[in-house]
Amino acid sequence: MSRHGNGTPDVCYNIVLPMGSAADFSIGCWARCDNTGSAEQICFGYGKTAATAAGAFLETLGGTWQALSGGIGRDNSTVAVVPFQWVHLVATFTAAGASTLYVNGVNKASSAGKANSPSAGGISALAGVSATTPTFSLYFPGSVAKCGIWSMVLAGSDVTNLSGGSNPLTVQSGNLVFYCPLCGITVPESDPVKHNDLTVTGATRSDNPPLAFSDCEVYLEEVGMSFTGSPGRWW
Repeated sequence: MSRHGNGTPDVCYNIVLPMGSAADFSIGCWARCDNTGSAEQICFGYGKTAATAAGAFLETLGGTWQALSGGIGRDNSTVAVVPFQWVHLVATFTAAGASTLYVNGVNKASSAGKANSPSAGGISALAGVSATTPTFSLYFPGSVAKCGIWSMVLAGSDVTNLSGGSNPLTVQSGNLVFYCPLCGITVPESDPVKHNDLTVTGATRSDNPPLAFSDCEVYLEEVGMSFTGSPGRWW
């Protein structure tokens, strides 16, 4: 399933930074916007939106899907936001600040030299963290699911697998430092990887994006158990 926000202070968050120093990393999620995305609206991110404390965020702006880095640079996919249509988004970042934005598995934009080392903020879905207290901004009206952060630059083949509906737990699992399915069942929302669970404020349960998981695998994920055979955690 997923979590839905109404473009108001409906958020899922944890003020934690799973990586400390400048490093390669990637973020990804499924997102479905309720409007045409003309305003800046953040669906998932890591770090802080202000330029003084870099972060990486997946968002809408000007009617297209974009990636924001450190509040100072962005990649514009030019892919139009279609209301109520699921898309898969991944942004990758190198330690030097080079970035690539994928939409539905396709490389749509890239650039170099943007800030990428979060030093404040945290993990947030349905809004962007702008401070560590926490303070949020740029609320997302729509649904978000299967949010992940990897401590590496995902390859194109990895992104293809994720956009094809593969479970993030099976894609470069050794570098997966955060994963929250956003199943909408309990509060907080569980991170089975590092247990950086997300506090939920207002966001409601919504339906699933298109996935390649079996119904059984989705169920096991939602109750906090790994379908790979390793023990997960009960809710």
